[in-house]
Amino acid sequence: MILVWFSAALGACGDDALTNAAFQESLDGAWSMLLEGDDDAFRAEVYEAEKAIACLQAPVTVVDAARFHRNRALASSLSGDPKGALASAAASFRLAPEQAPLWAQENTAYSQLLDQAPDPGPVDEFATSLAARVYTDGSPVPARQTGQPVLVQVFSPEGPPVGGAWIDARSPMPDWVAFPTVSCADDVAIESLVQDVEAAEAAFAALDVDGFEAALQRIASGLPCVDQALRPTQAAAIHRLEGLRLYTSGSRLGALRSFQEAQLLDPAFVPPEALTREGSTLGDLWTRAGSVGSPPWQPVDVPEGVVLRIDGIASSARPATLPGIVQLLTPTGRHLWTRYVPAEAPLPDLAGLGLAAGEDAESQLPPALALYRQDERKRSRSNLRRGLQMGGAALLVGSGLMYGLNARHVADYRDPTEPPEGLASARIAANRAATASAGLLVLGSVSIGASFVF
Repeated sequence: MILVWFSAALGACGDDALTNAAFQESLDGAWSMLLEGDDDAFRAEVYEAEKAIACLQAPVTVVDAARFHRNRALASSLSGDPKGALASAAASFRLAPEQAPLWAQENTAYSQLLDQAPDPGPVDEFATSLAARVYTDGSPVPARQTGQPVLVQVFSPEGPPVGGAWIDARSPMPDWVAFPTVSCADDVAIESLVQDVEAAEAAFAALDVDGFEAALQRIASGLPCVDQALRPTQAAAIHRLEGLRLYTSGSRLGALRSFQEAQLLDPAFVPPEALTREGSTLGDLWTRAGSVGSPPWQPVDVPEGVVLRIDGIASSARPATLPGIVQLLTPTGRHLWTRYVPAEAPLPDLAGLGLAAGEDAESQLPPALALYRQDERKRSRSNLRRGLQMGGAALLVGSGLMYGLNARHVADYRDPTEPPEGLASARIAANRAATASAGLLVLGSVSIGASFVF
């Protein structure tokens, strides 16, 4: 199976894809422009580098992320955004505390921003796609410092980039972080996915890091392309594996949430020793997850005619604070859409799936009923067409009558025997009749024209 992950920005990169060395060179070049006093060229170079983040083919280094925040701080200051400038300066110092004082010696404005920069807030973990490799400011951690901007890069399980951008401290994460675009060349059988789950569990138990990551990549790539509904125990196994992955990447809150959902779905599961080892951080997370009750569920806006399944369970709602594998199927069971939805991540617009469900339902009708409904639609269109034509004809007749009335009032207005006090009323009546005639003519013509469209 071939899976294509991409973003609109990356698709537009073409031959402009940058290496990390070229990106660092552009950052240093912009800094030199600033030190030379060329503010306009500096700002232009900073914004070009910001656009280039989407075209980077590898994660940036932490120091390069700090360099970008440094440049962005001064660009924001020059553009009249003091709050953004202070937030970016704080991010640059957090990432490069040793280099920042040296940069401050080179530029007084940057030094002043560092002196006024606020202290860092708490760390906020954000939603990511299943098994996608997420880098924030050059580190493989799906989290951002509250009140500070972040340079985010997401790479697919197979390696190619999904997207990259500088995210302002006041902006939410873009959709491609949690829902990268996928294209399935073939359906993936549930049995194949189960085999990958078993392989990942065996690799983790054997401390086979490469085998564990390879199995996770196959699961992440295959899940959106499954050909039928998952069972709750299968969904639980995927959540357990995602919990292990999040734990190894440093996201303990994400791991806790995944373990919690796994235990709610499959309470009879007997965990391996790695998840229950006393005194281990991983074991503590698994134990804590089992002691937390079920969270509230929030309704999902499901398109008409579509069946919603959350982790293998038919429902019209999803857990408010836990991840879930969301599947949408037709009433006949045909698979329409499957995604791993991170905790608290809003679902994308699903309205278009209602049309696909309707087409599927129509295709499953008995031949006689399908023909009857087809005839009914034709009859309905014929009646509408006939009504439009008859209405249009009536409007045209009314237009002719109004035109005749207009002509009569015009004749009265021009009649030399008409007394002067009657001329004003004749003129007004003629104008009203002319306006009514023109309006009815337009409406009648539109109505008859519309009958040919339907």
